Amino acid sequence: MLACTRALRAATGVRFAAANAVRALSTGSTNTGMDPDLLHKATEVFLENPNSFKNIPVDSMEFVCVNGRALVQIDGKDPVQSILHLTPFALTGMSHFGPRGNFGVERHFASGTVKVDKLEDAQQELSLSDIDPADFEKTNALMTDYLQWLTAIQSKLIDHVAANLSSYPPLEQKFSFLQRSDDPSMLKDGILNTASAISRTWEGPEGQQVEYLAFKQPVYMKRRKDTPVRVYTEADKEVQETHTRLHVRLFDETGAEVDPDKAFIRRGDVVSCTAMVAPMVYNVAGNVGITMRKRIRNITRIHKTQPVRRGPVSPYGNIAEE
Repeated sequence: MLACTRALRAATGVRFAAANAVRALSTGSTNTGMDPDLLHKATEVFLENPNSFKNIPVDSMEFVCVNGRALVQIDGKDPVQSILHLTPFALTGMSHFGPRGNFGVERHFASGTVKVDKLEDAQQELSLSDIDPADFEKTNALMTDYLQWLTAIQSKLIDHVAANLSSYPPLEQKFSFLQRSDDPSMLKDGILNTASAISRTWEGPEGQQVEYLAFKQPVYMKRRKDTPVRVYTEADKEVQETHTRLHVRLFDETGAEVDPDKAFIRRGDVVSCTAMVAPMVYNVAGNVGITMRKRIRNITRIHKTQPVRRGPVSPYGNIAEE
Protein backbone atom coordinates (compact mmCIF):
# COMPACT_ATOMS: atom_id res chain seq x y z
CA MET A 1 0.00 0.00 0.00
CA LEU A 2 2.86 2.37 0.91
CA ALA A 3 4.64 1.63 -2.36
CA CYS A 4 1.44 2.35 -4.33
CA THR A 5 0.98 5.65 -2.50
CA ARG A 6 4.56 6.72 -3.29
CA ALA A 7 4.14 5.73 -6.93
CA LEU A 8 0.92 7.73 -7.17
CA ARG A 9 2.56 10.79 -5.64
CA ALA A 10 5.52 10.48 -8.01
CA ALA A 11 3.28 10.15 -11.06
CA THR A 12 1.17 13.12 -9.98
CA GLY A 13 4.30 15.23 -9.49
CA VAL A 14 5.50 14.39 -13.00
CA ARG A 15 2.14 15.41 -14.49
CA PHE A 16 2.21 18.78 -12.71
CA ALA A 17 5.84 19.29 -13.78
CA ALA A 18 4.94 18.39 -17.37
CA ALA A 19 2.46 21.25 -17.54
CA ASN A 20 5.12 23.65 -16.29
CA ALA A 21 7.62 22.35 -18.82
CA VAL A 22 5.41 22.96 -21.80
CA ARG A 23 4.70 26.47 -20.57
CA ALA A 24 8.36 27.18 -19.80
CA LEU A 25 10.20 25.66 -22.74
CA SER A 26 7.85 25.47 -25.71
CA THR A 27 8.58 28.10 -28.36
CA GLY A 28 6.91 26.57 -31.40
CA SER A 29 10.34 26.06 -32.99
CA THR A 30 13.16 23.57 -32.63
CA ASN A 31 15.76 26.29 -33.28
CA THR A 32 16.88 28.02 -30.07
CA GLY A 33 18.75 30.84 -31.86
CA MET A 34 22.04 29.71 -30.29
CA ASP A 35 25.08 30.24 -32.52
CA PRO A 36 26.38 26.65 -32.98
CA ASP A 37 29.98 27.79 -33.51
CA LEU A 38 29.96 29.79 -30.27
CA LEU A 39 28.40 26.85 -28.41
CA HIS A 40 31.08 24.50 -29.80
CA LYS A 41 33.87 26.87 -28.73
CA ALA A 42 32.34 27.38 -25.28
CA THR A 43 32.03 23.61 -24.82
CA GLU A 44 35.68 23.11 -25.73
CA VAL A 45 36.77 25.75 -23.21
CA PHE A 46 34.51 24.17 -20.58
CA LEU A 47 36.03 20.72 -21.10
CA GLU A 48 39.57 22.12 -20.81
CA ASN A 49 38.88 23.99 -17.57
CA PRO A 50 40.25 22.13 -14.51
CA ASN A 51 37.11 23.07 -12.56
CA SER A 52 34.81 21.44 -15.11
CA PHE A 53 32.86 18.67 -13.40
CA LYS A 54 34.21 16.38 -16.14
CA ASN A 55 37.70 16.88 -14.69
CA ILE A 56 36.65 16.02 -11.12
CA PRO A 57 35.90 12.28 -11.29
CA VAL A 58 33.80 10.74 -8.54
CA ASP A 59 36.46 8.05 -8.13
CA SER A 60 38.80 10.76 -6.81
CA MET A 61 36.41 11.52 -3.93
CA GLU A 62 36.23 9.93 -0.51
CA PHE A 63 33.95 10.90 2.37
CA VAL A 64 35.11 11.27 5.94
CA CYS A 65 33.21 12.15 9.10
CA VAL A 66 34.52 15.14 11.05
CA ASN A 67 32.63 16.05 14.21
CA GLY A 68 29.47 14.43 12.93
CA ARG A 69 29.65 16.14 9.53
CA ALA A 70 30.30 14.44 6.21
CA LEU A 71 33.22 16.09 4.39
CA VAL A 72 34.70 15.14 1.05
CA GLN A 73 38.35 14.55 0.19
CA ILE A 74 39.40 15.00 -3.43
CA ASP A 75 42.63 13.31 -4.51
CA GLY A 76 43.56 12.86 -0.86
CA LYS A 77 43.62 16.60 -0.10
CA ASP A 78 42.23 18.20 3.05
CA PRO A 79 38.51 17.49 3.60
CA VAL A 80 36.12 20.18 2.39
CA GLN A 81 32.40 20.71 2.80
CA SER A 82 31.64 21.76 -0.78
CA ILE A 83 32.86 20.80 -4.23
CA LEU A 84 33.65 23.81 -6.43
CA HIS A 85 32.95 23.07 -10.09
CA LEU A 86 31.61 24.35 -13.40
CA THR A 87 28.29 23.14 -14.77
CA PRO A 88 28.00 22.48 -18.51
CA PHE A 89 26.48 25.13 -20.75
CA ALA A 90 22.76 24.45 -20.61
CA LEU A 91 19.45 25.84 -21.79
CA THR A 92 17.54 27.46 -18.95
CA GLY A 93 13.96 26.58 -18.08
CA MET A 94 11.61 28.66 -15.93
CA SER A 95 13.82 30.99 -13.88
CA HIS A 96 13.44 34.03 -11.65
CA PHE A 97 16.96 35.43 -11.54
CA GLY A 98 17.75 39.13 -11.37
CA PRO A 99 18.21 42.12 -9.08
CA ARG A 100 15.04 41.16 -7.16
CA GLY A 101 14.98 37.41 -7.71
CA ASN A 102 11.48 35.99 -7.35
CA PHE A 103 10.14 39.05 -5.50
CA GLY A 104 6.48 39.58 -6.45
CA VAL A 105 6.09 36.11 -7.97
CA GLU A 106 2.79 34.38 -7.22
CA ARG A 107 2.36 30.63 -7.08
CA HIS A 108 -1.02 28.99 -7.00
CA PHE A 109 -1.65 25.85 -4.96
CA ALA A 110 -4.77 23.95 -4.04
CA SER A 111 -4.57 25.54 -0.59
CA GLY A 112 -4.32 29.07 -2.00
CA THR A 113 -1.93 31.60 -3.52
CA VAL A 114 1.54 32.28 -2.16
CA LYS A 115 3.34 35.50 -3.09
CA VAL A 116 6.85 36.67 -2.24
CA ASP A 117 5.95 40.17 -1.01
CA LYS A 118 9.06 41.02 1.03
CA LEU A 119 12.26 41.82 -0.85
CA GLU A 120 14.41 40.44 1.96
CA ASP A 121 12.66 37.07 1.56
CA ALA A 122 13.29 36.84 -2.20
CA GLN A 123 15.14 33.90 -3.75
CA GLN A 124 17.19 33.55 -6.92
CA GLU A 125 15.74 30.68 -8.96
CA LEU A 126 17.54 29.16 -11.92
CA SER A 127 16.81 25.87 -13.67
CA LEU A 128 19.08 24.09 -16.14
CA SER A 129 17.50 21.63 -18.55
CA ASP A 130 19.01 18.73 -20.47
CA ILE A 131 17.60 20.04 -23.77
CA ASP A 132 20.32 20.64 -26.34
CA PRO A 133 21.03 24.40 -26.41
CA ALA A 134 21.14 24.34 -30.22
CA ASP A 135 18.18 22.05 -30.96
CA PHE A 136 15.10 21.41 -28.84
CA GLU A 137 14.69 17.95 -30.40
CA LYS A 138 18.00 16.71 -29.02
CA THR A 139 19.40 16.04 -25.56
CA ASN A 140 22.35 17.85 -24.03
CA ALA A 141 24.70 14.92 -23.39
CA LEU A 142 26.93 16.93 -21.06
CA MET A 143 23.93 17.88 -18.92
CA THR A 144 22.96 14.21 -18.72
CA ASP A 145 26.51 13.43 -17.61
CA TYR A 146 26.33 16.22 -15.02
CA LEU A 147 23.15 14.85 -13.46
CA GLN A 148 24.72 11.39 -13.35
CA TRP A 149 27.83 12.90 -11.71
CA LEU A 150 25.73 14.48 -8.96
CA THR A 151 23.79 11.24 -8.49
CA ALA A 152 27.04 9.27 -8.19
CA ILE A 153 28.32 11.66 -5.50
CA GLN A 154 25.08 11.25 -3.56
CA SER A 155 25.30 7.46 -3.87
CA LYS A 156 28.86 7.53 -2.58
CA LEU A 157 27.73 9.59 0.41
CA ILE A 158 24.96 7.08 1.14
CA ASP A 159 27.48 4.20 1.00
CA HIS A 160 29.75 6.12 3.40
CA VAL A 161 26.96 6.82 5.87
CA ALA A 162 25.73 3.22 5.76
CA ALA A 163 29.24 1.95 6.47
CA ASN A 164 29.79 4.47 9.29
CA LEU A 165 26.29 4.80 10.73
CA SER A 166 27.50 5.15 14.32
CA SER A 167 29.29 8.38 13.33
CA TYR A 168 25.95 9.99 12.51
CA PRO A 169 23.81 9.55 15.67
CA PRO A 170 20.57 11.08 14.27
CA LEU A 171 20.59 8.65 11.34
CA GLU A 172 21.72 5.78 13.56
CA GLN A 173 18.78 6.39 15.87
CA LYS A 174 16.38 6.30 12.94
CA PHE A 175 17.83 3.46 10.86
CA SER A 176 19.80 1.16 13.17
CA PHE A 177 16.97 -1.39 12.99
CA LEU A 178 17.75 -1.83 9.27
CA GLN A 179 21.34 -2.90 9.88
CA ARG A 180 21.67 -6.51 8.76
CA SER A 181 24.93 -8.27 7.97
CA ASP A 182 23.18 -10.58 5.51
CA ASP A 183 21.45 -7.74 3.59
CA PRO A 184 23.25 -4.35 3.74
CA SER A 185 21.00 -3.05 0.96
CA MET A 186 18.14 -2.60 3.45
CA LEU A 187 20.04 0.12 5.31
CA LYS A 188 21.14 1.83 2.11
CA ASP A 189 17.58 1.81 0.78
CA GLY A 190 16.32 3.32 4.01
CA ILE A 191 18.86 6.16 3.83
CA LEU A 192 18.17 6.63 0.10
CA ASN A 193 14.50 7.26 0.88
CA THR A 194 15.52 10.34 2.88
CA ALA A 195 17.64 11.75 0.07
CA SER A 196 16.46 14.81 -1.83
CA ALA A 197 15.87 14.29 -5.55
CA ILE A 198 18.78 15.44 -7.71
CA SER A 199 16.58 16.55 -10.60
CA ARG A 200 12.99 16.65 -11.74
CA THR A 201 11.30 15.43 -14.88
CA TRP A 202 9.32 17.45 -17.39
CA GLU A 203 7.47 16.36 -20.47
CA GLY A 204 9.16 18.44 -23.14
CA PRO A 205 7.61 20.52 -25.91
CA GLU A 206 8.03 17.70 -28.43
CA GLY A 207 6.81 15.00 -26.05
CA GLN A 208 10.28 13.92 -24.87
CA GLN A 209 11.17 13.57 -21.22
CA VAL A 210 13.21 16.53 -20.01
CA GLU A 211 15.34 16.53 -16.87
CA TYR A 212 16.07 19.79 -15.11
CA LEU A 213 18.23 20.83 -12.20
CA ALA A 214 16.95 23.64 -9.99
CA PHE A 215 19.12 26.12 -8.10
CA LYS A 216 17.49 28.23 -5.40
CA GLN A 217 19.25 30.52 -2.99
CA PRO A 218 18.50 33.74 -1.06
CA VAL A 219 19.01 37.11 -2.73
CA TYR A 220 19.84 38.68 0.64
CA MET A 221 21.21 37.73 4.01
CA LYS A 222 20.96 39.63 7.28
CA ARG A 223 23.73 42.17 7.64
CA ARG A 224 25.80 42.33 10.78
CA LYS A 225 26.02 45.80 12.26
CA ASP A 226 29.81 45.81 12.12
CA THR A 227 29.98 45.00 8.38
CA PRO A 228 30.17 47.70 5.71
CA VAL A 229 27.15 48.50 3.56
CA ARG A 230 27.54 47.19 0.00
CA VAL A 231 25.15 48.30 -2.70
CA TYR A 232 25.23 46.48 -6.04
CA THR A 233 21.76 47.31 -7.35
CA GLU A 234 19.04 49.89 -6.84
CA ALA A 235 17.04 47.21 -5.01
CA ASP A 236 19.81 46.91 -2.41
CA LYS A 237 19.12 50.46 -1.21
CA GLU A 238 15.68 49.38 -0.03
CA VAL A 239 17.04 46.84 2.47
CA GLN A 240 20.62 48.02 3.10
CA GLU A 241 19.96 48.87 6.74
CA THR A 242 19.22 45.27 7.66
CA HIS A 243 20.33 43.05 4.75
CA THR A 244 23.16 42.63 2.27
CA ARG A 245 23.10 41.02 -1.17
CA LEU A 246 24.59 37.59 -1.78
CA HIS A 247 26.01 38.88 -5.04
CA VAL A 248 26.08 36.44 -7.97
CA ARG A 249 27.96 38.00 -10.87
CA LEU A 250 26.70 37.48 -14.41
CA PHE A 251 29.23 37.52 -17.26
CA ASP A 252 28.57 37.60 -21.00
CA GLU A 253 30.31 35.64 -23.75
CA THR A 254 33.14 38.22 -23.91
CA GLY A 255 33.98 37.74 -20.23
CA ALA A 256 32.62 41.16 -19.23
CA GLU A 257 30.36 41.52 -16.20
CA VAL A 258 26.77 42.46 -16.92
CA ASP A 259 25.44 45.52 -15.06
CA PRO A 260 23.89 44.02 -11.88
CA ASP A 261 20.76 46.12 -12.41
CA LYS A 262 20.35 44.46 -15.81
CA ALA A 263 21.53 40.98 -14.85
CA PHE A 264 18.36 39.05 -15.62
CA ILE A 265 18.30 35.43 -16.73
CA ARG A 266 15.21 34.15 -18.47
CA ARG A 267 14.11 30.82 -19.89
CA GLY A 268 15.83 30.09 -23.18
CA ASP A 269 19.18 31.62 -22.16
CA VAL A 270 22.27 29.42 -22.38
CA VAL A 271 24.49 29.55 -19.29
CA SER A 272 27.18 27.79 -17.29
CA CYS A 273 27.45 28.26 -13.53
CA THR A 274 30.38 28.25 -11.17
CA ALA A 275 28.72 26.30 -8.39
CA MET A 276 29.34 24.73 -5.02
CA VAL A 277 27.69 21.44 -4.16
CA ALA A 278 27.75 20.25 -0.57
CA PRO A 279 26.74 16.60 0.01
CA MET A 280 25.23 16.78 3.47
CA VAL A 281 23.70 14.77 6.27
CA TYR A 282 21.09 17.10 7.74
CA ASN A 283 19.16 17.11 10.99
CA VAL A 284 16.47 19.78 11.23
CA ALA A 285 14.26 19.45 14.30
CA GLY A 286 14.53 15.68 14.17
CA ASN A 287 13.95 15.50 10.41
CA VAL A 288 17.09 13.74 9.18
CA GLY A 289 18.32 12.76 5.75
CA ILE A 290 20.71 13.25 2.85
CA THR A 291 20.78 16.25 0.54
CA MET A 292 22.99 17.93 -2.05
CA ARG A 293 22.95 21.62 -1.17
CA LYS A 294 23.77 23.74 -4.22
CA ARG A 295 24.92 27.36 -4.41
CA ILE A 296 25.80 29.49 -7.45
CA ARG A 297 28.87 31.74 -7.21
CA ASN A 298 28.77 33.26 -10.69
CA ILE A 299 27.21 32.67 -14.10
CA THR A 300 28.49 32.94 -17.67
CA ARG A 301 25.87 33.46 -20.37
CA ILE A 302 26.72 32.83 -24.01
CA HIS A 303 23.21 33.29 -25.43
CA LYS A 304 20.46 35.66 -24.43
CA THR A 305 17.03 34.65 -25.63
CA GLN A 306 14.99 37.15 -27.61
CA PRO A 307 11.38 36.95 -26.43
CA VAL A 308 8.77 36.52 -29.16
CA ARG A 309 5.86 38.85 -28.57
CA ARG A 310 2.63 37.87 -30.28
CA GLY A 311 -0.53 39.92 -30.49
CA PRO A 312 -4.04 38.60 -29.88
CA VAL A 313 -5.02 35.82 -32.29
CA SER A 314 -8.50 34.47 -33.03
CA PRO A 315 -9.13 30.94 -31.74
CA TYR A 316 -9.91 30.07 -35.39
CA GLY A 317 -6.51 31.23 -36.59
CA ASN A 318 -6.30 32.51 -40.15
CA ILE A 319 -9.44 31.14 -41.78
CA ALA A 320 -8.59 32.74 -45.12
CA GLU A 321 -5.24 31.01 -45.39
CA GLU A 322 -5.22 28.22 -47.94
